[in-house]
Amino acid sequence: MTARTRLVGLALAVGLSLVGSSCFAQSAVSVQLRWLHQFQFAGYYAALNKGFYKDVGLDVTLVEGGPNVSAIDQVLQGRAQFGVSTSGLINAYQNGKPVLILAPIIQHSPLVLLSLGKDKTNPVEIAKAGTISLQPGDESLELKAMFINEGIPLSKVNITTDSQGLPDLLSGKIVAMNAYLSNEPFWLEQHHIPYSVLKPGVYGMDFYSDVLFTSRDFNNAQPKAVGDFRAATIKGWEYALDHQDEIIGLILAHYNTQGKTREQLLYEAKVLRQLISPDLIQIGHSNPSRWLHIAEAYSDQGMLPEVSPLIDTSLKGFLYDPNPKSFDLSKLYMVLAGVLCVTAAITGVAVYIHRLNVKLQANEKRLQLAASVFVHASEGILIAEPDGKIVDVNEAFVRITGYDRDDVLGHTPRLLKSGRHDAEFYVQLWGALIQAGYWAGEVWNRRKSGEIFPAMQYISAVRDDHGELRNYVSLFSDITERKEMEGHIRYLAFYDALTLLPNRRLLDDRLAQAVAASKRSDCLCALMFLDLDNFKPLNDTYGHVAGDLLLVQVAERLKNCVREIDTVARFGGDEFVVLLNDLSANQHEARSMTEMIAAKILTALSEPYSLSVRSDLHVEHQCTASIGVTLFNGRDAEFDELLKQADAAMYRVKDAGRNAIRFHDEQQKVLVEPRG
Repeated sequence: MTARTRLVGLALAVGLSLVGSSCFAQSAVSVQLRWLHQFQFAGYYAALNKGFYKDVGLDVTLVEGGPNVSAIDQVLQGRAQFGVSTSGLINAYQNGKPVLILAPIIQHSPLVLLSLGKDKTNPVEIAKAGTISLQPGDESLELKAMFINEGIPLSKVNITTDSQGLPDLLSGKIVAMNAYLSNEPFWLEQHHIPYSVLKPGVYGMDFYSDVLFTSRDFNNAQPKAVGDFRAATIKGWEYALDHQDEIIGLILAHYNTQGKTREQLLYEAKVLRQLISPDLIQIGHSNPSRWLHIAEAYSDQGMLPEVSPLIDTSLKGFLYDPNPKSFDLSKLYMVLAGVLCVTAAITGVAVYIHRLNVKLQANEKRLQLAASVFVHASEGILIAEPDGKIVDVNEAFVRITGYDRDDVLGHTPRLLKSGRHDAEFYVQLWGALIQAGYWAGEVWNRRKSGEIFPAMQYISAVRDDHGELRNYVSLFSDITERKEMEGHIRYLAFYDALTLLPNRRLLDDRLAQAVAASKRSDCLCALMFLDLDNFKPLNDTYGHVAGDLLLVQVAERLKNCVREIDTVARFGGDEFVVLLNDLSANQHEARSMTEMIAAKILTALSEPYSLSVRSDLHVEHQCTASIGVTLFNGRDAEFDELLKQADAAMYRVKDAGRNAIRFHDEQQKVLVEPRG
């Protein structure tokens, strides 16, 4: 590989990473809940109030649902980016709607058929007893399917969709009603009224409930936002289920639109935790076979499209893939790793081993070559039995992991497990091995010393001529240097290499974030354009080393003058930009706060600088600055226009004598001198 090829590859990787890197701005998205606020949506409250959404750059609004609100319509019509709905999403998909399932939150539906007393113990007894109240449309589909599965045609069941619920049940107008295990039973228990429930899951209709979804269009447009939102939501649910008392307090304080008591919410939390089963099942796990089973229930109800009554068993575009195979930054970095770390010979080895594993042709020549590869390959190679026990490793494995061969023989690859991957990661990995016989991707492993390291890993299932599984073969390489380079590339994309301040690209993102926040709060923000006075003579006299030392110290002083919510960026040369967020909705107050911070900056920058240019040259220098300021809110000018306004105000300061500030809207010469 020539030096020119390496440079072209590196330039391509850097350029594409700059284009593909996500913005640091807070992206505003909304979530349409399927019902009124209660513990049923605790994970979303936790993710919002614990900052999990904010941590991934999302500004999330939760929209309360109700009896006449369709989350599917809200999302597909663009009024919300995410929604929470029922397993009825499979019906929407089969009818051609572009819904995308992100995570079924409740693994076992809380929907039950509730009756009074203890005498109605099966669907036949319920059907014979009298009128049953169900929800219209497909809301009670799993209850209807329960009767059908028991051989009871719905035409033989007296069903009403016009009922007052519990009042009608208590008065005897109906003998059973659809209910939630987490709601109605609480009231009956509080009043010591005996009751019975029929669970559809017992009769083969175990549907998902409270399924988080989005539209395929939004996922195509904002794939990172979708992935980040899903991960933050799952994290929120994990937190909510482990901190129930805290989240119930949050609901009582901010989300209790139904006026529920703490006891009601505790009951709901207990029941939902059992149905979510987080100790056994990864939150958000989605089983394709189970979805097809649900689709069959819709088919039995005649709810599939008339044009094509057959079930689409491919589920293409219906289930979200957290590890898509499409080209993204991770694959781009894999290309970079290939250019920087993997030689053409090793790539040939990996391809050869894969082909050998897929179609084992046991001729002597290939066996000899495989043995040579095993011994001399620079990648670690591990061979395991079908039960996972390791039967051999090569020298590269020993060198990379620190484990001797005798340390690992008879053990499973779990001894390399780092703890950084969740259960869903391994579900995807084993799913690929079982279905395709091959998996490749990045994984975090643990050395014998306890150190965690990143690896690029290939795993193949080796079968004999009869299709029987013989071994698993894993080939991996340590990509620590590549990961460090990725981090450096990301850093260079958004930060100034000299001062370590945000650069123009990151400033644009922060400015967009400030505008969006200002629209919501009506608070003013300020943009300062700052230029050092008489900077060029220092460079001309002592060289650029002295100028760079000064810029680094200026950057530190600027950061010490502003708040954590503010941004200091280097615009270029000796020009800096300071963005002040969330000042005040009052124009006068915002202006006063800005003047105070600007005066503090002028004072700090006017203090003497000590510059060690060389071991034999120490320079004492004093410097001042000219600052132009423009105030704005979410309805004001475009980004470039704001920068022009602040820049123009700064040049008026230069013309008037320097070492002062000036606002864009000032008609007369109004200067603020630094405080002594």
